[in-house]
Amino acid sequence: MSTRERVRLHGVISGQGHEAKCTVLATKVTLEPSGPVAYAAYSVERASQALPEGDYQLFISNGELSVGGSKADTGCLAN
Repeated sequence: MSTRERVRLHGVISGQGHEAKCTVLATKVTLEPSGPVAYAAYSVERASQALPEGDYQLFISNGELSVGGSKADTGCLAN
């Protein structure tokens, strides 16, 4: 049995010589009460600075989330 909950995480967006702190909204998935945790359905809510169009990596406190593709024109990264 798994549990899911929406959480806010602190993260860093990095790429193309740029780096910005951000707030990430994600779904935290736990497979068992004390089992491993994974994050899904994430999006960047706020970034400390505007970033140019391009490919970026999103890092959160306990690991790296893969960001496929480019930053959207809206200024947000999402999966």
